[in-house]
Amino acid sequence: MMVVPDWFLSGVLSVLVFPEDGFAKIGTVSAYMAGLWSIPLFVLVYTGIKLEERSVSIIGTCLWVAFLSVVVFGLSEAFSNELGSWYAQNVKMSYGIAHYVLVPEMILSVATYLAYQGFSTSPLWMQIPISFLIMVQYAGSLAVSYLFFEKIM
Repeated sequence: MMVVPDWFLSGVLSVLVFPEDGFAKIGTVSAYMAGLWSIPLFVLVYTGIKLEERSVSIIGTCLWVAFLSVVVFGLSEAFSNELGSWYAQNVKMSYGIAHYVLVPEMILSVATYLAYQGFSTSPLWMQIPISFLIMVQYAGSLAVSYLFFEKIM
């Protein structure tokens, strides 16, 4: 489901480019991106679980997950050009990182951690709609952040 926000950015706003790489596409997005999202989110959720096991409060854990998400996703964005998987265009950037993207990725990471904490033991019929809501939340966060950073500031 996480290809939908990328599809919005690349197919509607034209601010994200997925170069032709020979892989299948879902809309304008390389299909492997569906799985690529799971790597940083798994690391961040796992880190949150370990922090909570060390008696860090839920607020403290969320703050750590948010901070670490800026590091993890910031590095991913900074090196995406070298990887050739995707790149941003026509947006304000510093060091290869689009300004509008880090806050939504931080919110996504915290929302994913909280969803895992709240629904990991729930039946699949509950988890799937929750994952859909997280995707919609991320797409909305990207849209609002894009508006703020690119059109208002």
